[in-house]
Amino acid sequence: ETVDHDETITVHNDRKERVDHNETISIGDNRTEDVGQNETITIGQNQTVSIGSNRSVTIGGAKTETIALAKAETIGLAKALSIGLAYQTTVGAAMNTTVALNQSAQIGMSKSTTVGKTYTIEAGDELSITVGKASLTMKSDGTITINGHTFSVGTTDAQSFNADGEITVKGKKILEN
Repeated sequence: ETVDHDETITVHNDRKERVDHNETISIGDNRTEDVGQNETITIGQNQTVSIGSNRSVTIGGAKTETIALAKAETIGLAKALSIGLAYQTTVGAAMNTTVALNQSAQIGMSKSTTVGKTYTIEAGDELSITVGKASLTMKSDGTITINGHTFSVGTTDAQSFNADGEITVKGKKILEN
C-alpha cells in the first residue's frame, strides 16, 4: 500500500494488530505517540534502545526499577544527582568506591559512622583532624603534632609512655602530683 500524501485512520472502539514474524517501521522525520491512560510493553527477551543525541524523561509521580541480576552504568563525562529530601543506600554484602583523583564531601550538620568490627584509615603522606582551634596531624615520617588550648589525658588504668630517645617537657610551670 502506498499513500502519496497524508493518512488518517480513526477507530471508534478497540483495535488489535498481530504480526506473526517480524515487523519493521521506518519513519523519515519525527514521531509523536500519545496514550490517554496506561501503556504496557512486554518484551520476550532483549531490548536495545539507541538514541543519537539526547534523551529526556519526566515522571509525574514515582519510579520503581527492579533488576533481577546485575546493572552496569557507564557515563562518558560526568553525572550529577540532586535529591530533594533523603537518600538511602543498602548493600547486602560488599561495597567499594574508587576515585582516581580527589573526593570531597560537605555535610551541613552532623555525620556519624558506625563500624561493627575494625575501622582503618590510611593516608599516604598526612592525616589531619581539625576541630575549631584544636588539631591532630600525623605525617608519614612518624611526626605526630597535637595542638590545642588545653590538653588533658584521663584513664582509669595505669599510663605508660615509652620513648627510645629523650623526653623533653617544656612549659611555663611544670607541676607534679
